[in-house]
Amino acid sequence: MPARISFVRIALTLLLCLLPAALLAQGDAVPTVEGPGTVFEGSAFELRLSIPEGAEETPFRIRDARGQLLTEGVLEPGETTQRVVVGSRGALPIIVETPGGAAPFGARFLPGWLSLVPPLLAIAFALVFREVVISLFAGVWLGAFL
Repeated sequence: MPARISFVRIALTLLLCLLPAALLAQGDAVPTVEGPGTVFEGSAFELRLSIPEGAEETPFRIRDARGQLLTEGVLEPGETTQRVVVGSRGALPIIVETPGGAAPFGARFLPGWLSLVPPLLAIAFALVFREVVISLFAGVWLGAFL
């Protein structure tokens, strides 16, 4: 009889330990959000949204910091890509809302005209120093660190 009681205790303990994890897995999933580290004003960029493979399809909305709706849709298990455009610095961070919660995405914001600086620097260096290869490397280096 004592062996049967200990088996029942072990079974109940395992059931109580695994039940919360099973209930959480069935609930709405909060997506993970990945995107570029730098966002240019008015340029479209892609956000990669993902939920675990075992999760159900989840509706989502993407809003900017002001609450303006940027896009909405349904997330399927795995990874989904959404194109988003940010018009100003005040629109960041972007918030991805699902019934299970919200996931923010923040990036460094740069004005659009700043993207012209690396090629202009490369052209100026090529004209001044008459070293095209070194000038191109300088332009690429500045573009990488912008």
